[in-house]
Amino acid sequence: QVAKETITQLLEMTRDRAAARARFDLAALAAEVVDAVPRPPDVGVVVAVTPGLSLDAERSLLSRALANLVANAVAAIGPERPGRVTIEGREDGDEVLVAVADDGPGFDPEILPRGFEPLVTGRPDGIGLGLALVRNVCERHDARVSAENPPGGGGRVTMRFGRGEGSR
Repeated sequence: QVAKETITQLLEMTRDRAAARARFDLAALAAEVVDAVPRPPDVGVVVAVTPGLSLDAERSLLSRALANLVANAVAAIGPERPGRVTIEGREDGDEVLVAVADDGPGFDPEILPRGFEPLVTGRPDGIGLGLALVRNVCERHDARVSAENPPGGGGRVTMRFGRGEGSR
């Protein structure tokens, strides 16, 4: 299964085509991702998406990006301790912000500047394709993506879509 997912991610990144955009409800997509990503029972996922917020994007691509971010966040928390992952979606000025944050140890500061490059990972069991795929999905939507270790701890990845690509 891991090999199949790796190949799928590599193939998705090599496709050079514009996103097939359609408007969809962001909260509904986030709820589907939460249901699809496995996690230990003591790791909770909170969906904090503005009710009625929609995004004009290729739903399957954004679903894959969100699933990668949630899976990474769950892995960052680790199997030995309880934790929380938050999926946030809201309007932010002239952009629609979609972020995934966790209360794990945060990104390795030496990896953080290169975290979106293929095959760069801070985890011993990681292969370094998840964040590279997220960057690819954002590029195909003319969106921006960034990663940080917020002052309160944990890690956070934020995707920003222009208002033309999203909003109510």
